[in-house]
Amino acid sequence: MRGEIYNEGEYGAKSTFTAILGREACYSGKIVRWDELLEKGHDLAPGIDEYTLKSTPPVVRGEDGKYPVPTPGKYSPFA
Repeated sequence: MRGEIYNEGEYGAKSTFTAILGREACYSGKIVRWDELLEKGHDLAPGIDEYTLKSTPPVVRGEDGKYPVPTPGKYSPFA
């Protein structure tokens, strides 16, 4: 290792994506493959560059006062 720059960036990125992959599989109730999610996955925060403190949040309460939750079989990781 002497003379090399120590960097765990790739390890961290793969660990984070593994967690995202697991979440998408649980939310959808389907098998979600690594390459498929990279290729077809949706933007988790569309328009994030335009957000301000006064922006409407991407998820808001329904008329019943409750926030929507992902339901296996209804949620799609590729929507």
